[in-house]
Amino acid sequence: MNPDGSSRRPLTPSSITVASTWRPSWSPDSMWIAFVGIQDGNEEIYRINIDGTGLLNLTNHPAADNDPHISPDGSMIAFVS
Repeated sequence: MNPDGSSRRPLTPSSITVASTWRPSWSPDSMWIAFVGIQDGNEEIYRINIDGTGLLNLTNHPAADNDPHISPDGSMIAFVS
């Protein structure tokens, strides 16, 4: 969105609704975000570029994954499972 709040648009694809995403964590270079999302009924950690491209499921197992925290150099993500 613009700094004044106009031209808002969703960042995530329609398969992951805004209501089912939370706990965003910005990368140190501000080029991508890690977040918790629910797709197929399971909480997973995802990564997405700030322009909405490159969605990647970083965790893919039956446990609920939450609270992503990106390391200062952006090379690792810690999370609770």
